[in-house]
Amino acid sequence: MKHGSIAYCAIRTVFSCFKKVFSLQSYLFTLPRALMITSPAIQNIYCIGRNYVEHIAEMNQQQDEEILVFLKPNSAITLTGTPIRLPTFSSLVHYEAELVLLMAKMPPASSSLYKPLRYIEAYAVGIDLTARDIQNKAITAGLPWLKCKGFKQSALLSSWVPSHKVAQANQLTFTLYCNGQLKQTGDITKMIHPLEKIICHLHHIYGLKEGDIIFTGTPKGVGSVHPKDHFQLNLFDKGKTLIEASFDIA
Repeated sequence: MKHGSIAYCAIRTVFSCFKKVFSLQSYLFTLPRALMITSPAIQNIYCIGRNYVEHIAEMNQQQDEEILVFLKPNSAITLTGTPIRLPTFSSLVHYEAELVLLMAKMPPASSSLYKPLRYIEAYAVGIDLTARDIQNKAITAGLPWLKCKGFKQSALLSSWVPSHKVAQANQLTFTLYCNGQLKQTGDITKMIHPLEKIICHLHHIYGLKEGDIIFTGTPKGVGSVHPKDHFQLNLFDKGKTLIEASFDIA
């Protein structure tokens, strides 16, 4: 069969398609479980503050009557593997490890939510980087937190584990290591506002949408971030590791 013939060209095209299909199939079947949801179209980033009693105490703050909510812009999101550059306008950046929720398609905001956890599409762990010196000034002056909480690369995110892989969401735990030393241990059972309450509150007031993510609050142990720091995040379900993620400060 001559190289220039129509039949030869057709056979080459079909063979090329088969190679692509088998290559893609092989790639998909070797994906780690936690990477099955890798790049969702993230919409709003809601963050819950002061959701652990011991963290409130270490920060010398008072528990709020209403759930404390603040926002981060999408430009704050940084995934594992990307060097983190600290903001030049702050001399005191803190790490805050948190469980993060990815929301599925939601009913109308006017609807009451039955079994709110079923609207969670996936789970992740993340670090809410906070310019603490700027935040302290904002709190004193009664100003918004956008600069101290929403700067570039202030929302560090692991990969996502689908909700059907999680046996019991309210028993999840997570850890944060900095340079090999354990700094934070999060236990969802110790949240002041449980996941169900957070979801219902946000949906009732703001109207959650598919693709919204929620940073659910940090436990005690927050501390300063320095150049060359290495952070390791882990998410556990009854002792079983669901996610491992690492971040490096430039």
